[in-house]
Amino acid sequence: MTQRYKIYINESPLILTQTSDLADESAFERSLIHAIYRGKPKILLNYIELLEKNKHHEGIIIQADNAEQLWKDFKSLYFYIKAGGGLVINPFGKVLLIFRRGVWDLPKGKQDPGETLAQTALREVREETGVPDLKIVEKLDNGYHCYMMSKQRTLKRTRWYLMQTTSSDQLILQKEEGIQDAAWFDPKELPKLTMPMYNNIRDVLHRYSEEKLKPSDPPK
Repeated sequence: MTQRYKIYINESPLILTQTSDLADESAFERSLIHAIYRGKPKILLNYIELLEKNKHHEGIIIQADNAEQLWKDFKSLYFYIKAGGGLVINPFGKVLLIFRRGVWDLPKGKQDPGETLAQTALREVREETGVPDLKIVEKLDNGYHCYMMSKQRTLKRTRWYLMQTTSSDQLILQKEEGIQDAAWFDPKELPKLTMPMYNNIRDVLHRYSEEKLKPSDPPK
């Protein structure tokens, strides 16, 4: 399977993929710009700056004969951070969202030295929401987004995990991290949510809801 990276810059997608990978036609239809990478990392800055200066651009797709080298060259332009986070399901099958700094989000945070990303994700969910009795059910996709930190371009990779809790107790929010509220949502509601939310978070929720609501196979 060809590796593909979807990175959000200023809430717009930048997709890095293999030159021969034309399977996802919808991605190309959504993109205003389609470029071929010839191995010069500085050229990537042109596309990065375009998205930085234009909020809600429809997106850019960059292809290369070697997608892994393209990814490596792209990463070299950023300070790289690893993080872990959780999509938490309660005993009633509802999904936990937190409200932080004016947007709805999923609990997550940066990896501490010596931690695995699974350990990071569990710690961050517990710290930010107070949810007890957490267990990881499965590993989900990575999410990528870019931002400026101390005038330095920063690329954060978040490894997402599907988690379950057996508890329905009241949440204990980490107010010092800017978390103002939290709520449980029915998976059927997720594709319809119009409240403020980062696009990379919306992607995680949409992938989960699509999988959760997929018709089951008929009995044999």
